[in-house]
Amino acid sequence: MGRKKLAGKILDAAHRFDIPIVAESELSERLFYLETGDVVPEELYEPIAAVFAFILQIDKNMGE
Repeated sequence: MGRKKLAGKILDAAHRFDIPIVAESELSERLFYLETGDVVPEELYEPIAAVFAFILQIDKNMGE
């Protein structure tokens, strides 16, 4: 998690290691301000579930 220069470094590393990127700027912005252990607001459940579904699909495709 990061902004500006740090975000650029994170994206560069993801590209170097072929890690897929999900661009959900609103979700990212909202999650950025949560601390570990905070309750996730209910309105974020669906977008977070979509990201998890994307990850599960990638895992499934890699297993084939």
